[in-house]
Amino acid sequence: LLYVAAGEERDITESDMDSAIDDDVSTNNAYFENSQIDIKTFELTPFKPEVVYKTSSIPTFAHFMPWFESKEVSEYWGSHWTMANRNPDIIDSKGKRQIASHFYPIVGPYDSGDPDYLEYALLCLKLTGFDGVFINYYGNTDLYDYIANLENTLAIIKMVKKVGLHYSLVYEDKTATEGAINNLGSTFELVKLHFQYMKEHFFDEEAYLKYQKKPLLSIFGPQSDLNKEQWDTLIGDSINLVGLEHEIKRLGFEKDMVGSFVWDTTEKVKEIYNNCETFHICIGSAMPGFKDYYQEGGWGETLPAINSKNGQHLKDMLTLASQMKIDYLQIPTWNDWGEGTMIEPSLEFGYQRLEILQEWFGAPYNSDELKLTVLLYQKRKEYKGKIYENQILDQVFYYLVSLQIDKANALNNSPEPNNFDSKSKLYSNGLKSLRLKFEVLILDLTEFKFLIFSFGKNFFFKI
Repeated sequence: LLYVAAGEERDITESDMDSAIDDDVSTNNAYFENSQIDIKTFELTPFKPEVVYKTSSIPTFAHFMPWFESKEVSEYWGSHWTMANRNPDIIDSKGKRQIASHFYPIVGPYDSGDPDYLEYALLCLKLTGFDGVFINYYGNTDLYDYIANLENTLAIIKMVKKVGLHYSLVYEDKTATEGAINNLGSTFELVKLHFQYMKEHFFDEEAYLKYQKKPLLSIFGPQSDLNKEQWDTLIGDSINLVGLEHEIKRLGFEKDMVGSFVWDTTEKVKEIYNNCETFHICIGSAMPGFKDYYQEGGWGETLPAINSKNGQHLKDMLTLASQMKIDYLQIPTWNDWGEGTMIEPSLEFGYQRLEILQEWFGAPYNSDELKLTVLLYQKRKEYKGKIYENQILDQVFYYLVSLQIDKANALNNSPEPNNFDSKSKLYSNGLKSLRLKFEVLILDLTEFKFLIFSFGKNFFFKI
């Protein structure tokens, strides 16, 4: 069935067929004779990604976390869904899984390496008006969940390029410190290995963000114990290294970093922005709110909350960013559910945060277009493993990524394939990849093995 449904050919000789059928008939009295199969496939037309028109001139990126695992994809629930005491296998009366967050994804808990999820997420960001993503990066040390995060990062980047966006990394240098504590090498050696990996795999890519032709790398710190000379050795002249503003000041690295980025969105933001003139590169921030789950989830003390004020806080931060002399704007975050900073659609906020950003960007879309990405994800799950249906959904993707929204809407929302353009070569009897008509003679159903042997137009089934 897999060969037939995929439209592939497989040669089977007549002698092989006779032998196989003889063996089956001799060992099993249940088979189908003279079955007929009618196969049609969807004619896919790929399109290149188009750039979303917007009036805002500030390049804007969403901070993207790569650290979620689900049982469907990874065969276990990752710690960022569970923390110390949550169990997503527990489902309440409303169908919600128990997760370590005050909020709930509109698509439910997911896996950061799932292509279906990444397709939805990156399309959603594109149709909001984002230029790309800043990916939280943990290096390539085989410790804790760092390798799983790396694999997810590679999957995220693959989809970033497919939808026509850009990306940059936000390196967590504390991972090198953890590696040193676990006797995997010195902090300097591990940071050096991490930098080498980034240079070999990311920095030269066309989709990687460049500032004055050199790759832009943010560092969530520095938090390691490296000194100025060691950082100078690592950076050289080939990288634009940008650090957290308060960490740079604490370490006295003002002359060693090319730029700074803002993470805090409290009243201190104006003061931080004023210090941007010290650097060549300044990356602003507009966080929608903050409400962590650490204490409830058994991961320590709760940090001070930032009231979202029903979206007003995000609007205020965007207005402030517009008034400052910044080179880029980062939105923390797309999906940190544990800290409640996510702009990703949720049951609690719906599409509100993305709609606020769409309006600020001056993008020509609203939640209607964003809902198409959610519907695409839901249908991917509904038709998992079904080749024909997913060919149709592939076309929806290409319509969305090329901004042919009306066509995507028509194809994504039509309940029956015969409502589509006849050129698509769809079936007349709905979303089915095979039509089988059987003349069935069942004599024995003691075995439930299912095999197919084909020769000519006849299909023989063993049950």
